[in-house]
Amino acid sequence: MPNVPHEPFTTAIQQSHIDLRGIYLGADFVRTFQLEAKKKYQIQIVGTETLETAGTLQGWFIGGLAKMYASYDLQLNDSIVLDFRDGTLIVTPPEARRKLPVAEGIILPTEAGSSESIPTETQAITEETVFARQKLKYLHIPEFAPANLTGWNPQSETDMYLVFGMLSENTDFRYCCGTSKNLLVKLGYNADTKPDAIFIDRSTDEYLMSEFKMYSSDFASNHNPNDVDVLVCWIDDAVNRTQLPKRVVALKDLREKAVKDGSISLDDLS
Repeated sequence: MPNVPHEPFTTAIQQSHIDLRGIYLGADFVRTFQLEAKKKYQIQIVGTETLETAGTLQGWFIGGLAKMYASYDLQLNDSIVLDFRDGTLIVTPPEARRKLPVAEGIILPTEAGSSESIPTETQAITEETVFARQKLKYLHIPEFAPANLTGWNPQSETDMYLVFGMLSENTDFRYCCGTSKNLLVKLGYNADTKPDAIFIDRSTDEYLMSEFKMYSSDFASNHNPNDVDVLVCWIDDAVNRTQLPKRVVALKDLREKAVKDGSISLDDLS
């Protein structure tokens, strides 16, 4: 559609926006530019350098903004300026909130406590990715683009792949592929047990070794935190955080926030 003359639109950052890696556009904005629900839009984040990403519109909420939250120290009620030109959503965060270096990934508040309660001993886990630490060989790995996959109350780790496929835009990660013995040998990966999947960091485009568990407390039974970058679990119940990777995504909590904030609908989950 052609560009529409309009007054500037703004939105205020809420905690759910930070948790879900998105922003609330509002009904007036969506109607003014005739945006379509469940359509993916290109997004430009304007600042010292322009960052590009993409997100899917759900109601008045759009996700896929991990790059913005990694690059800006956004706080509650910070004002974000919005525009829409030539089919692209233009997002301008306050430049004063720019942060360097780019932050590491998401650790969601969970039943075991919030990220602030995690013991300082977790800093013993190196911040380098497994790919960097093990100096794995470079291979181009085709990235999987999940459709609107479904899942509700997972009964196994397989179910969790489906839930993550729906919620991945609300995290810092894109799903690349599952691992196989052949792929890990080609990469030169060295560990006693193999991870489940390879993710791509939305902010840095780095490959990340990832593991899926129903409960985060199951991770330590057969994995070392230095061999995995991201743990995806349904319920984060682990008490000893030193036994976990630095980045943990709790899907049950994330799903509930996404439903509450309108990032996904109950119809999508049934």
